[in-house]
Amino acid sequence: MNAAAWLWRRCTARTPPPIVETDTVYPLHRQDDQAFYRQMNLVWLLRFEDVLDVDKLRLALAKLLERDGWRKIGGRLRINSKGKMEVHVPEKFTDERPAFRWTHQIFDMPLDEHPVGARLPKAGDHPYVQLVDNEFQEIETTSDQALTPEALSHLDEPQCSFLVTSFTDQTIAWSLMLAGREDEIPPFDGAEEDVMDNLGDENQEKTEPFALQDRLLQGFSLARFVLRVVWDIARRPLIQSKIVFLPASFVSHLLQQARDDLKASSEGEELPFVSEGDVLTAWTMSVLPAIYGNRPYTVMNVADLRGRVPGLFKPGHAYVQNTLTQTFTIFSAEDVKSLGLGRRALRVRQSIVEQTTPAQCAAYARLTRKISIPLFGEASGTMGSMTNWGKAKFFDIIDFAPAVVKAVSPAFPPSAQDEDRSDAGRSTDDPDHGEEPSITQRFDQRIDAGNGRSRHAAPSDVAGCCSSARLVGEDVDE
Repeated sequence: MNAAAWLWRRCTARTPPPIVETDTVYPLHRQDDQAFYRQMNLVWLLRFEDVLDVDKLRLALAKLLERDGWRKIGGRLRINSKGKMEVHVPEKFTDERPAFRWTHQIFDMPLDEHPVGARLPKAGDHPYVQLVDNEFQEIETTSDQALTPEALSHLDEPQCSFLVTSFTDQTIAWSLMLAGREDEIPPFDGAEEDVMDNLGDENQEKTEPFALQDRLLQGFSLARFVLRVVWDIARRPLIQSKIVFLPASFVSHLLQQARDDLKASSEGEELPFVSEGDVLTAWTMSVLPAIYGNRPYTVMNVADLRGRVPGLFKPGHAYVQNTLTQTFTIFSAEDVKSLGLGRRALRVRQSIVEQTTPAQCAAYARLTRKISIPLFGEASGTMGSMTNWGKAKFFDIIDFAPAVVKAVSPAFPPSAQDEDRSDAGRSTDDPDHGEEPSITQRFDQRIDAGNGRSRHAAPSDVAGCCSSARLVGEDVDE
């Protein structure tokens, strides 16, 4: 933010409402209270190919947010005298001070007849790119819901807002509470204490530096890197949000191409593992020379710490906060041009493996306490961020079957995997057993009619909620 913009914000900022003495005050943890997060408004889109009972959804969510710990989600954001953001939770949620904002709009027509709904991305046999800049605003959020955390800190408004858009054949829209399985809801941990404070303790006897410590951009090199990024933005001021849809057959072809590349260069050694996420990351680098010319490139991947650091999290507890680490893969300009798809993917995989050990996660956490956003690479280079949400299992969790009012036949026949199931109402990418379904499996599966599960036939089926959420009908790292 430049000085003029900062001064304008300070001069025009509204005075926050008075503090309510009976509110319970919780801290917003360090990874959640980053300057750039304060200017973001996360909006997710869920699409269900069934008509849902909206009141059941609303009441189930309201009941969930009355539970200990979970009430924090219904609080109001405030900035305290030290400049830190915190959450003020009403002693009792009321119509005047609700736990969330809920709006329901109904269109008396099928989804495909609505001028906006009909443009929702659909699966197909060929890759395609679709512009989504404000494309679906009418069915995803209302204007008063599109507020950043900083804007919300000046209002007595809840963090979460929901817009449910119902059509005659589909709903554009909490599963255990909805199903009456309250005893299975995990206890909420970390409402007051930040679990991340226990990672990378400076007093630990055995520590190691971060693997790329010697490639850290700082001082003159950081200034040079930032200036180049600013220049890149100035030359290309128009930023558009687009969806890139890749059918399973295309991704499978890329994966086989990467394996063939690795096989040709492995000289009889065991073929190294690369994931679909690694290959897709490497594939996106193919366009870099045409955009950035002869410049080095750093790939930044986001990884979830759950399951990576033994003893950091309590088993069976819910942590509603950012618990992330980052990995960096540095490519020289020559690497970007000369390495084949498989070798680029392997470099990404090796970086993830090397930089996500418990000791390396701790090393990176220590570094972020000194530098909020460490950057690595070459001062003359550029950087891109990638993340694979496959392990988040959103569609394993989202199950609104108890709220189904009217089951609608799926637009596509169910996959063979779906036909073998007897557990209707589960998420579409819940495997029978065994290994994790791949990214392409998750894109290709379809739902059985009447199960209340969100469809993910295309990347448009991205779901979630934050300061604003949309409920209409994907998955964090390898």
